[in-house]
Amino acid sequence: MKKLKYLLFLLSLTPVVTFAKDLYFDEKGNNTTNVIKMEISQEKLNEAKKMGSTNEKIVLGEIKKTVVTTYEKDLAGNIINTYSKVLTPSEELIFKNSKNVHILEDSKLHNLDEVCFVNDYSWVHQTESKKVEISYYISGGKYIIKLQNGWYINPIIHSFDLLGVRWDKEKSTSSYTVDGSQLPYINENYPEVIYNESSSADHIKKFNNGAGLAQNLYDDIHPLMETMNIKSDTDFGTLVYGTYQHAVRDVSLSTANSYVIGSSGLGGVINHSYAHYYDGMGGVYRNLM
Repeated sequence: MKKLKYLLFLLSLTPVVTFAKDLYFDEKGNNTTNVIKMEISQEKLNEAKKMGSTNEKIVLGEIKKTVVTTYEKDLAGNIINTYSKVLTPSEELIFKNSKNVHILEDSKLHNLDEVCFVNDYSWVHQTESKKVEISYYISGGKYIIKLQNGWYINPIIHSFDLLGVRWDKEKSTSSYTVDGSQLPYINENYPEVIYNESSSADHIKKFNNGAGLAQNLYDDIHPLMETMNIKSDTDFGTLVYGTYQHAVRDVSLSTANSYVIGSSGLGGVINHSYAHYYDGMGGVYRNLM
């Protein structure tokens, strides 16, 4: 059984009263724990005692904070990750005015399409048969998105599977490049298959908001690593999203290429005219590393 995760968003502000850390003082007013450097006079210490506080424990005040929290849970309801942030006044205003603002693993607020989080959304998605990962980083002066899928088993169907990436920042199709590969492991009789815009342009589709690559799976080869690389001189925005879609029936290259990039599609990336021909595996996302 596939272990999918989903994000459950707490979409209302939660006021939290946070007390200062307990401080302990001796009769001279010295802070004996040395946690926070503070001074308190004997007079103030005596006033605190009259109010019912003991010499051993005096709470020195409280700070009101507003916190937004995103809980990441598995289907059994177990919390996998918790992302929290204390909001500034300006962030509070942004959060109140948009239902699509959420806190993510980089501890920042992001304006996201809710549909992106119906299925699993993290930087890695793993099932019993395959594992999808996405990276977003800078190397050699280039912004690079790397989407990879590794097969643990030999799938029954070997046809045109899809790797797709989406980003929030509009980019001209000429401002980035796309290439990819299939790399069989262990079996040296099968070479690595390379895809690029020169030799395999019919396998690649480029859009202003993303790109896709169709790869015809090697027959009877596993483990097998499939990769898609996207490079640009400028960034792709704060977050990038990826998906790997396995064909569950034989499809032609033209049928596989019947898609556009959009958040409401397969894995939150691929809007496909023949979506039912693919397994619908959940997507992945990553912020700039």
